[in-house]
Amino acid sequence: MVDFSDLKEVERWLEGLPPRERVAFAARSALRGLPGLGRADAATLRDIALPLLRATLTSGVAAVGPTPEVSSAARSAARSAARSAASAALSAHSAARSAARSAARSAASAAHSAARSAARSAARSAAHSAAHSAADSAAARDAEAVQRNEGMVAGFAEPLWWDAPIPDGLAEGLEALRMFWSAEPKLWGFWQRWYDGMLNGAPMAWALQKKVALIPDDVWDAGPEAVSREIERIEAEHVAQGLPLAERVSFDGATQRFRVDPIEVRRASLLSAVLGQIDDALGDVLAEQSNGLHDGSREIGVLRRTLDRYGNDPQRIEMSCTDVHGALVRQIATEELPPSEANLALQRACGEGARAIRGTHPEIAENRRILSERGLGEMPDEARAALSKAGELLEEITEGTLQLDFREDIAELTGASWSLGPPGLGGGGGSRIPTAYPEQVRTFNRIAQIVLLLRKSPELIHKVHDGAGHKLVRLGMGAGFLVAALTAVVQFAAGLF
Repeated sequence: MVDFSDLKEVERWLEGLPPRERVAFAARSALRGLPGLGRADAATLRDIALPLLRATLTSGVAAVGPTPEVSSAARSAARSAARSAASAALSAHSAARSAARSAARSAASAAHSAARSAARSAARSAAHSAAHSAADSAAARDAEAVQRNEGMVAGFAEPLWWDAPIPDGLAEGLEALRMFWSAEPKLWGFWQRWYDGMLNGAPMAWALQKKVALIPDDVWDAGPEAVSREIERIEAEHVAQGLPLAERVSFDGATQRFRVDPIEVRRASLLSAVLGQIDDALGDVLAEQSNGLHDGSREIGVLRRTLDRYGNDPQRIEMSCTDVHGALVRQIATEELPPSEANLALQRACGEGARAIRGTHPEIAENRRILSERGLGEMPDEARAALSKAGELLEEITEGTLQLDFREDIAELTGASWSLGPPGLGGGGGSRIPTAYPEQVRTFNRIAQIVLLLRKSPELIHKVHDGAGHKLVRLGMGAGFLVAALTAVVQFAAGLF
């Protein structure tokens, strides 16, 4: 085991590490020291927080996915953090001067890949000697992970302090830092979510972190407001691209409502044949109660809606067929449903239909490839509350299929427990494996598309609000509230994958 009280031994050990492990070690050290920022006075904290957060995030991205553009971003972040370290040294409060300066140097060192300096500065960012010892102990656990050939990149999946509590000196700083963040959640909410994930060993998606790390220098230099606007755009783009649909959400100037249009149907005869086969198989299943499916089953509801409404929407048909096919396979395998001839025929019809559409529409096939790799975490209560609030808005600013889908999908998402899957899957639905469910994909993708449209064209915000003005005013929802409510849903969605 490396003796972290012996700096020469630590230096020798670090020099023998592969570059990525060295960068990751520095990043985790900086993350542990970051709460030292909370010891700074309010004015100093506002001046130095953004550059230091940027440098620490970028150093983690550089460890997980080193590329030339990320390395360039890390150098820029390091220079900015170094300037902030000098600023922190001028802090009027003595405790703040020591802790904030050390945290700043730690962030700058991490971005520069100077692992030993980052570890030393992080340890010094605490106010109590006990915290120094705890930081050394956590660093030693990091070293053990490397020596077990697990690699420090995998180490980000471990809590920063492993199985020990955060030491008192840093806990006080973190509480102060969280109060600073929560005072202006629009500006700092992303950073609180990001740090909590790193602290608990549940990092925010690295693809999302990389996009934040690559925000251009001029945006960072413009300050927290400009950066927060860009992060909101990035999160919406992350959701829209990560949960793809072959359709387009647009704003209809005549009705002043948002609408959705599916991709062009390339082979109408194919869709007709797929739906006809499913309709026949559905009738056979419902003809006998012994098959275990009935009009109240979720699978039957999904297929009925598809048959009745979406005959010209290949993306919707593929999603419904894939969803029901997977549910039937699992329920028959676990004996929740009997392997009757009718059930197996419906299972085959859904599977063959989904494959036929993917074979005809390459973009839908690519979407399925992405979604098959996508698992979404459980929606917390606050996410359901945000989605429910957004539902009131979406009811007023959308039309047609888009409005109807939002109404039904949000009702299911907010009224069900999603830790195991939506209700109504045969007996109870608990047999579904974690995945990206159609209701989630549709809802999050479409809200993200709307947010991107609103961000791209600020005047559109007022058109949307004026179009639904009477109802929104009665609900006390101004134009700013409209964007904020939808953005809140996107932020939760971005954190799920």
